Amino acid sequence: MKKTSLFVLQWSLGLTVLIEALLLAFSAGAIHAFAKTGMHDHIRLGLAWGEIAGAILFLISPTVVAGGWILCVVFVSPLSCTSCTAGGMWGC
Repeated sequence: MKKTSLFVLQWSLGLTVLIEALLLAFSAGAIHAFAKTGMHDHIRLGLAWGEIAGAILFLISPTVVAGGWILCVVFVSPLSCTSCTAGGMWGC
């Protein structure tokens, strides 16, 4: 039962992240919304493709740990981008 629950959780999380990353990379609405943030387009593409790679690795059982770490790095990296571009609390 526990193994099935973890498998379902892994796939639901992995597919959700993958779908949202694909929308971020290719959806016209997401491209327009991201442009309003003031960050460069290559940042959007880097985040999207990093999420796509991490999600694919997260869905493959032998590489789930590597995919999880990649997703953690990709999810935390926008914090530093936002802080630096907006003259955030770190004063970059």
